Amino acid sequence: MFCDISVVKISHGVRITPVVRSDRSLSGEYSIVITKNGGGGSSDISQGGPFDAARGVKQALGSSEISLERGASFRAVLKVRAGGREVCRDIRS
Repeated sequence: MFCDISVVKISHGVRITPVVRSDRSLSGEYSIVITKNGGGGSSDISQGGPFDAARGVKQALGSSEISLERGASFRAVLKVRAGGREVCRDIRS
């Protein structure tokens, strides 16, 4: 099981996409929490839900775009669960 948080710069900030890939077909749940810190304080974006991943295929699990003004930063934490346990975690900032 492989999980990753793809971060792509866009004109006004970043696009954050959680991705999973498995060597076998897999069903489970994911959650991602993105925390943005800036001059005006901090805010959280949470998303998640069930997923079905085909064997050997990288699968995007949704996407979020956040604006990043000068001096702002973010931290994203992805957790993937299958079979009742956490099978993968990734953190990006």
